[in-house]
Amino acid sequence: MAPPFPAWLEVFGRLHPLVLHLPIGLFVGLAVVELLGAFGVFELPRRVTGVWVGLAALSACATAASGWVLSHESGYGGETLERHETLGLIVGGLALVVSALHWMTRGGSRVGVVRVYRFVLFVAAAVLVPTGHFGATLTHGEDFLLEPLREKPAPPVEAAPVASTYATVIAPILASRCTACHGESKHKGKLALHTPEAIAKGGESGPPIDRARPSESEMLRRLKTPLDDDDHMPPGEKPQPTAEESAALEAWISAGAPFEGVVNGVATTSARTSAIETPTPPKPPKPIGPSDDALAALSTAFIHVETVERETHSLWIDFSAVATDTDDAAVERLVAPVGEFVAELTLARTKVGAGALALAAKLPRLRRLDLRAAPIDDAALAKLAGHAALAELVLAQTKLTDASVDTLLALPALTRVFLWRSGVGAEGLARLRAARPTLIVDAGDEPDSAPTNAETEIKLTSDAPLPGAAPIVASLVPINTKCPVSGSPINPKYSVVHDGKVIGFCCPNCPKEFWADPTKFLSKLE
Repeated sequence: MAPPFPAWLEVFGRLHPLVLHLPIGLFVGLAVVELLGAFGVFELPRRVTGVWVGLAALSACATAASGWVLSHESGYGGETLERHETLGLIVGGLALVVSALHWMTRGGSRVGVVRVYRFVLFVAAAVLVPTGHFGATLTHGEDFLLEPLREKPAPPVEAAPVASTYATVIAPILASRCTACHGESKHKGKLALHTPEAIAKGGESGPPIDRARPSESEMLRRLKTPLDDDDHMPPGEKPQPTAEESAALEAWISAGAPFEGVVNGVATTSARTSAIETPTPPKPPKPIGPSDDALAALSTAFIHVETVERETHSLWIDFSAVATDTDDAAVERLVAPVGEFVAELTLARTKVGAGALALAAKLPRLRRLDLRAAPIDDAALAKLAGHAALAELVLAQTKLTDASVDTLLALPALTRVFLWRSGVGAEGLARLRAARPTLIVDAGDEPDSAPTNAETEIKLTSDAPLPGAAPIVASLVPINTKCPVSGSPINPKYSVVHDGKVIGFCCPNCPKEFWADPTKFLSKLE
């Protein structure tokens, strides 16, 4: 969890993207001037360079300090962040040393000090290069600068070892449901779940898995907490694990959460095995996603864009990084081209009004809208009335009155609304709760409810499966070495379960032909 910084200090941290370019330009320019001076080509008066050095030192310290604050409230983590943070603090320290050495050279009589000053200056300019590189990696990803010049090699084909239950079932579930916030580059709550080592390390709440008492593991507690509870994971507004995925996680944890070997019963409870037990009808074609040009325009404007549902291309768009410069016109220009795909829209602390809310009313998939601390009044909010999909609305610190209750009651899908310091008074809150008893109204005027137990402890037994249940697979190792469709050597990652046996194929296309008529190929298994 990030330190409880006051609001003004959070604002100072978010100035980091603005001020970080100042020390880069100042130090590089100063190094060039001093290099020319060292060779007698050109030299500025020491008073002029003194002002220059002072500005460079102040901007470097401001950048290092704001970056440190931002890193503790942004959710980023990992080795890249640690390197960037360390080098940034080194640059700030070198900037102070450069400033002190320059002050000692006043009058120009200390030749030795001038040489030391220039040397430290060149070192500071050089350290800026890797510092900026790691910062760009955090923002844009690995190899962002040279990626257009590289030809991506085809992935090598390797003989896969016998896959463990963790690798084939559990790791894919964690990757699809958890690692967006608890992965390699983002460690919310200082927790990462992308590798066995990271899982074992745990986070602020301790290890997610208690092997001594599996039923009391933090991961199971979070999974079983009611969906509307803040402790529930994944968060209620994010895609949730299926019943089969939840059962697989529970069975794996109850078995001691091994990272190697096969856990009996887990594979057959997963959605993957269930999907290949019975052929399913072909899926309808996927909808066409948002255009690359529209997504590029959002990224260029420093707007955060994230796909929250891959199947439907639903998007979360967040204007937090440029909130103070965002008005109705900017939202219209950037959001309208992808409007049919927007599921979550964050406009907190922006300058939007009725125009942006009129656009939001036309977004057919919009289910969550964050307007916290935006100058929204009753007339602007009325533009949302009648939206058929909007389920969660954040209106904390807005400029509403009790009259806005009518608009909230005109949102049929609304399940939760945040009204902290929104201007809606006690009478308005009472009327809203009385008219919509099932609506969760979070206005800070009621105590938190006591936690409840979602279900009793699951007990694993050795009882025989129910009649008609899918046969248990004794091993995940394919019974054949050659693909029954093409006759080529198999790749174990392209395997299916048929009649309780694991059958391997050479590519992802052969299983489709196999399922069309399994009896045609069973005689070719070897």
